[in-house]
Amino acid sequence: IDMPAQQEPVFYLQVVRVINRIANQNSDAIRSTMKEVNLLERRDQILVRCLRPPISKEGAFAIMQGFSFEWVAEKASFREAFGLGHLLHILHAFPDEPDLQIGVGCVLSTVFAPIEENRRVIDKIIKDPEVFSRLIQLNVPVPRASS
Repeated sequence: IDMPAQQEPVFYLQVVRVINRIANQNSDAIRSTMKEVNLLERRDQILVRCLRPPISKEGAFAIMQGFSFEWVAEKASFREAFGLGHLLHILHAFPDEPDLQIGVGCVLSTVFAPIEENRRVIDKIIKDPEVFSRLIQLNVPVPRASS
């Protein structure tokens, strides 16, 4: 999918949300038609394009706050399009943004890492067993309510 490189992902994320809403709020027949015309594949391509560098801090935050990665986690097409590599790039590209890093780390560890093929791809990209192990076992402490 060709999109202007300078375009922030916010607009395209809205397109992805509209496609998801159409799929979620309609019948199986509509979803089948969406698959037949490759609309769901195009949605996935738009997401991967939004993740590609260069990406601004604002764009990265928009993706992490406004997107659910569960529906692409098991897709080979997401891995083949280097989607996991783009997420790792975001994790690395903004060292002064701990909230963004925690968000990306949590998505990688809780959504992608439970899938064996994703773990293999992440491990191959990182090439550091200790960093890989820490990333896929990332647990963010949940604050406890005071009694």
